[in-house]
Amino acid sequence: MQKKTFLAIILSLLVLITYPYIIAKLFPQYVSSVSKEEKEIIIPEGNRNLTALSEKSSLPIFSLESEKENVFENNNFRIVFTNYGGAIKEIELKKYKLNDQPLMLVKSEEREQDVFSIGSTSSIFKDRNIIYKKKSSFGNTIIYTANLEHSRITKEYFIPPEGYGIRLKLIIENLNSQPQLFNYSLNLSSPISKNNISRRLSEIYIANGDILRKNITTLKKEYTKRGNFSLAGINKRYFCLILKCLPKNLSINRISEIKASLSSQKQPECLLLNVGIKPFILHSQQRIEQEFILYAGPKDTEQLAAVDKDLSKIINYGFFSGISKIILTALKFFYKIGHNYGLAIILLAMAISLLLQPLTLKGFKSMKNMQKIQPHLNSLREQHKNDQQKLMQETRNLFRKHNVNPLGGCMPMLLQIPIFIALYQGLLRSLELRGAKFIFWIKDLSQTDALPLTFSLPLIGNKINVLPILMAIAMGWQQKLSTGQMSTVQNAQVSGMERQQKKMSLIMPFVFALIFYNMPSGLVLYWLVNTLITIFCQRRIR
Repeated sequence: MQKKTFLAIILSLLVLITYPYIIAKLFPQYVSSVSKEEKEIIIPEGNRNLTALSEKSSLPIFSLESEKENVFENNNFRIVFTNYGGAIKEIELKKYKLNDQPLMLVKSEEREQDVFSIGSTSSIFKDRNIIYKKKSSFGNTIIYTANLEHSRITKEYFIPPEGYGIRLKLIIENLNSQPQLFNYSLNLSSPISKNNISRRLSEIYIANGDILRKNITTLKKEYTKRGNFSLAGINKRYFCLILKCLPKNLSINRISEIKASLSSQKQPECLLLNVGIKPFILHSQQRIEQEFILYAGPKDTEQLAAVDKDLSKIINYGFFSGISKIILTALKFFYKIGHNYGLAIILLAMAISLLLQPLTLKGFKSMKNMQKIQPHLNSLREQHKNDQQKLMQETRNLFRKHNVNPLGGCMPMLLQIPIFIALYQGLLRSLELRGAKFIFWIKDLSQTDALPLTFSLPLIGNKINVLPILMAIAMGWQQKLSTGQMSTVQNAQVSGMERQQKKMSLIMPFVFALIFYNMPSGLVLYWLVNTLITIFCQRRIR
């Protein structure tokens, strides 16, 4: 049973780490492709002669005019606008830091990366280097206008005093005497963290009822998705850029194409997202208005819902999302008690252990009962070693006689797996733990608890993560208590099993230390506290 228990723990950890990828493979969430009819643009018979800008049309280009920036600030944002494309060049979140520096959710070094810059494959926007002029700036509103040869484009930005929603009203006017076909797109971009966990949790997000998530680690080349979408954006570990078309015009209130790519040759690496809008026709002297909202901020349910109720769907805690939300709600409750998330994690571990105490007690009792009948099992194996059917029958009779369930020791552990997975996913993505200090050297519960050393160690370097080592020591102590329960049974075969258990008790803590070594210190702290509570319960039960 100890071998089975060890195997169950290892398998549980494998499930914990690999289940998001397994779920993604077994239950892919597809977004239906756009139909052939939706792809075709039907032009009325009398409007066949659509005009477009000639390739020789003289559009203003960046090289002929210097860049002019306009900076907007409020309590949440510092936003840099540029006349190059009438776009947002930088978005700084003032309430959040990254390595003691302002957190730049958007930082565009090149024109193609500007947020809300227009790009197009149709001839009217063939030259993407359009110079906009700042028409006006008052209060929370900034207006840019570009006068082209046969059309005018106006961008009206509105940044509310509270919240993280940025609104854009895009106005396109046909100044020509003939109808024109317009096809435009909006660009989003955001730097990608080098941190392995953060990178693994970064994805492209597309939604229209059904949700499609594309992890950036699988993005080897440009990713294209065509359909009829309401939301699209870049979903990171703690922050996101999500664009939504507002239903201003029912004919063009949807995103029709998504193109995503990684700028692997640029430093820092950026995720580029081009959002295409369904093409439309404007008659002579006709204008059209389309409104968008861009959420650029933390992945906080309340903040997302305050901007738009549909945006809260982007927060994903995996298959056991419901349990994760309950656990995070409890974590926030405990934070209100101690005003420290490290203390809140300790209280959360105690509360979960108390909740699962009946299962834990049942598991210990089952393991103890199995140990008591172990000599009888060994005797049956020796007596019926040549008759497996008889051995199985006698073994069942033995279990029934002593009222022992052979899976009783494993079942409580298996029932706890959903809770551990939900806790893992919740704490891994919890915005509250980001930058949360605990004690002494633990300055960020979302990162490893690296303690600086005055010297360098092989494979480790000049920093050492202390919590995984403490956790390994605690697990070794727990294993010693578990294997010590066998010493009361004097049997040669049991002694051999006991020796095997002692070997495993040396291996398991080392394996767990390797698995948890580079995990966020908040997760390791929870596991350490949970192990210490288990040791206390074992001693009390014994």
